Amino acid sequence: MTDVENGLDSAVDQDVEYLKQFEPLNTLSDSHLREILQHTEQLSLEQGKMLFKRGQPSKNYYYLMDGHVDILDSQYQVTPLSSGDERARQPLDNDDPYMFSAVTTSSALILKVSKDRLDLALTWNQAGNYLVEEFDEGAENHTLENDWMSCLLGSPIFLQVPPANLQQLFVKFKEVSYGAGSVVITQGDPGDDFYVIKSGRADVIKDRDGQKITVAQLGPGQYFGEEALIGDTVRNATVKMSSGGTLMKLGKVDFKVLLERPVVNFVSYQELKDWQAAGETVNFLDIRLPVEIPASEREGRLIVPLPNLRARLDILDHDTIYVIYPDGGERRATLGAYLLSQAGYRAAVLESQPCHS
Repeated sequence: MTDVENGLDSAVDQDVEYLKQFEPLNTLSDSHLREILQHTEQLSLEQGKMLFKRGQPSKNYYYLMDGHVDILDSQYQVTPLSSGDERARQPLDNDDPYMFSAVTTSSALILKVSKDRLDLALTWNQAGNYLVEEFDEGAENHTLENDWMSCLLGSPIFLQVPPANLQQLFVKFKEVSYGAGSVVITQGDPGDDFYVIKSGRADVIKDRDGQKITVAQLGPGQYFGEEALIGDTVRNATVKMSSGGTLMKLGKVDFKVLLERPVVNFVSYQELKDWQAAGETVNFLDIRLPVEIPASEREGRLIVPLPNLRARLDILDHDTIYVIYPDGGERRATLGAYLLSQAGYRAAVLESQPCHS
């Protein structure tokens, strides 16, 4: 491989396959990996070059593609690593700031990946699991058709919005009509609006490596588009009207001010202590993938990766406040807190953490 930003020697598809040997890159779809390629660089280093130093801010992941590297801890104990080792599939150090120093002990090829761009891709990829739920056919459809507001207000997420905000929300909504076959949002486009179906039906379509798959159908009273606004990312699916209908649209700024902010709480360590002193049960939740979580940070945390969060809701307790660590990026932490709130659980994002000693 050569410098990825300037184009690799091999075909893009081969480069995508190559990236799949590294974690958590191997959890991304091919389309996301193609995007990551644009924010990836290959470093060709001589023996004795320091990749990063303990205590430095961590803005990139480094993977050992070829050669040998020594990993040094705070006691200057050395862990040698070779490119053929199973451990080389993971980042050399996934802490921020770095907990270790890394020095090449031979000529080496290093893959450098932007942590922010990877977090963005992971957010987009994982949010796709929560875009919609399958529409439940039934006799209630007629009610939904005629009273979308009542249906919306009955959802757990809207029960947490202050009445004053709800009044402003419904004032801010704009009615937009679409014909059958009209595309409302397109996968990959920036997220600018939140939508509620007032009448009609829509299909949710995901492009999975060139194949367009309908993953859900939506009807009156159901909503979509919030994940891209919360994660500040692009649309992770296309929504296309399967019949003519009317949608209620809310702009991104109004959504964040009137809906996201009241629902997604941020909490400081002092506030946590106050909650516990008041008798609240608090559980720390980490929604990163296991490979992203250093062993030093696992103790005392409930680890439920964001892609598995919905399937694991049954293990959660409605009498507990779940505090989510933002270590994997505030985008995913915010989305995780929103999704828990959407399911009727109490959740908050931890504002900050002490630096590693």
